[in-house]
Amino acid sequence: MTSVHWCLAASVLGLWLAAAAEGGGPRISLEEFGVEPTTLRLGEAFVLRARATATGVKLGSFLLRTADEVPKDKPLPGFPLYANGKYYVAEADRYFLMDNGPHDRDPREGAFAIEVSTKGWSQGRHELSFFASCRPHRGPFVAARHNLAVAVKGHRVSIEDLGEGPMNRSRAIGGFAVEPATVTPGQPLRLSLRLRGESSRGLHLTTPYPIAQAESLPGFAYDPAKKKAFLPKPPALITDNGEQDRDPAAGRIALELDTRGWPPGVHHLLLHAVGHSGRPTDHRAFALKVPDPRDRLEVSVEPSVRLGDGTHFRKFLKLRDGTLLYGSRLSRDGGRTWEGRTGGFGVGGTQLRDGTALGLDYRCIPIEGRDGWYRVAKHVSTDNGRRFAKTHAEVHVPEAKAAMGHGWHVGPLFMRSIVERGDGSLVALMAGWFKSDTALCPYGRGRPYSRTYTGESTDGGQTWRYLTTIGYEPIGSEGYNEGSMRRLPSGQWLAVMRTGSNSDLKCQDNPIMWSVSTDEGRTWTKPQRTGLEAPSQASPCSATACWPSATAARAPCSPSAPTADAPGPTAPASMPPPTRATPTSSRWPRASCSSASEPGTSSTRRPASAPTTSASPASATARRVANHHEVARSGMDCSMASSSLPGSSVPMR
Repeated sequence: MTSVHWCLAASVLGLWLAAAAEGGGPRISLEEFGVEPTTLRLGEAFVLRARATATGVKLGSFLLRTADEVPKDKPLPGFPLYANGKYYVAEADRYFLMDNGPHDRDPREGAFAIEVSTKGWSQGRHELSFFASCRPHRGPFVAARHNLAVAVKGHRVSIEDLGEGPMNRSRAIGGFAVEPATVTPGQPLRLSLRLRGESSRGLHLTTPYPIAQAESLPGFAYDPAKKKAFLPKPPALITDNGEQDRDPAAGRIALELDTRGWPPGVHHLLLHAVGHSGRPTDHRAFALKVPDPRDRLEVSVEPSVRLGDGTHFRKFLKLRDGTLLYGSRLSRDGGRTWEGRTGGFGVGGTQLRDGTALGLDYRCIPIEGRDGWYRVAKHVSTDNGRRFAKTHAEVHVPEAKAAMGHGWHVGPLFMRSIVERGDGSLVALMAGWFKSDTALCPYGRGRPYSRTYTGESTDGGQTWRYLTTIGYEPIGSEGYNEGSMRRLPSGQWLAVMRTGSNSDLKCQDNPIMWSVSTDEGRTWTKPQRTGLEAPSQASPCSATACWPSATAARAPCSPSAPTADAPGPTAPASMPPPTRATPTSSRWPRASCSSASEPGTSSTRRPASAPTTSASPASATARRVANHHEVARSGMDCSMASSSLPGSSVPMR
């Protein structure tokens, strides 16, 4: 599977999983799971029983396999099929175990019982995973998983229920630590860990995102085909008690990295445990800082709080009294504890001056028989976020069309931001495609470049009408989308938009763009580059981190793509063309820039002699949030950031 296909699949799967976590979308659940007996003699059999339910998707089959990769020369009796480094119970040479098939001992529909013999099992601990999934049906992969461990000691066998686990969970790496979190060039960097079980042959270090060869750290081998740097050079691996291991204890590995010549900035790295199939079985992502004499700002990362399952983080909504909303949950103590089920405010919203909290769903659905009109779910709370009532609003975008994005979209997409004007009317940020938007993205599959535009409501959010386009041109790997819009303390409005993903190897120029409105969203300046790249959704905070004194240059994704200063295609003739307000200055006021040089980004650094402007408290706050995003976008979760930077702050310039 190519990186582009993987990115598309992961995006679609992430959206479905995130929806499932909030109670919507397709899901499969294991309503019953049990093993009997839990203690037995070696050679006897145990019975695994489960019952699954499916919502919004068909239940396809069950599956039982080893939880982690195992060497092919160490088969598990009763698990004859070896694939992807794991052994499976097989049915007709496939690992799909069908309901009421030859292995099933439970005649009930949706229930499954299988007898597993321990005859010939080797001494030690054998971890297994049981799945109920939608396969072999087509469509996004939806499954439920339950884990168990079978321990063989002498003639005694005991079974431990490990509970539910996330997909592809692995315990190959344990006790991972990085010391120190901040290094000066030449200071040794020590990585230590436990490598558990036999699921992994060894380790390698790599960069989490594609990078240019010039961004490769000294001591790493650059692979121009994958556009990543590796240590050691593939196919070599770091092995227990191998040449690079500084810990003589079996099962423990300690690495000392030579940091001589490492440039200043935040460096993101990914440690992979590699299985016997050559695929990663586990990973740890971490970031470390090489300070720069010009560093001026320190950012600390607090411990993370688990909010729910899913791969796509939803938007917070903060009310004026400090109440914090996320999905369908509510916090009154700044996110330390969460309560209740509010019904949810959609994918984004705002609190109006009269206290009403208003949000919208992501997708707008065509209204049959009314060309250019769409319906979108509207969520309203009049009790300070305790409970949202769901109704529907209507959206009128005459030129909108259906098109392929990360998935098939039948109409406009709400981009999570609503701003209230002084007169009480509302402006929503939206994205999608117009009938005239026919230029295709460089990686193919029939996806047109998208545009970002706004819709206006004068009746409290019940009816929305197209207002103006903020950005449209062949830029990045996707075009203008997934942005955010905010009112600044100055009264100006700021919109920030991502344009694609650096995970697409064919397009490594995906800038985060910004545009400003001085008339409450009626007209906007021509979008300009922030100097930051966008592998994930943009936010105004991440773009206001710094405003570089020079445009960050990269090879364009398409030979026909205009430069940042060239005009993009005009609006369709049937749509009033958006007017552009003349910016008050050629560039947004700059605060001092971060020295971070991230994998997959072009780092624009301010020359040491360049003057800096004093930053307001608001812009300082924006920079703090931006640098937090800078760590988070490395592909690790916040808890990993915390463990990588224990009890310390990370200096940023």
